[in-house]
Amino acid sequence: MKNIVKIGVIGLGPRAETLLATLRSLPQNECQVTAVCDLNTERIEKICNIFKANSLTVPAAYTDYKKLIADPEVQAVLIPT
Repeated sequence: MKNIVKIGVIGLGPRAETLLATLRSLPQNECQVTAVCDLNTERIEKICNIFKANSLTVPAAYTDYKKLIADPEVQAVLIPT
């Protein structure tokens, strides 16, 4: 039985979109994006809509990175730059 790595992503600019596309292409039983964070709520909405459009679980959304880090569902954090 595999453990699913639950990932949080801080910063949802263009680099994050590319990274998230790669993560979405991986098997859901290997990793799952459980939370995203950005100061720009429009970016958060755009990313969440991409998850919905691909029939994936929509991650928790934050505008404060400290709340993402405190989320017990997040095991690893990516900060795409």
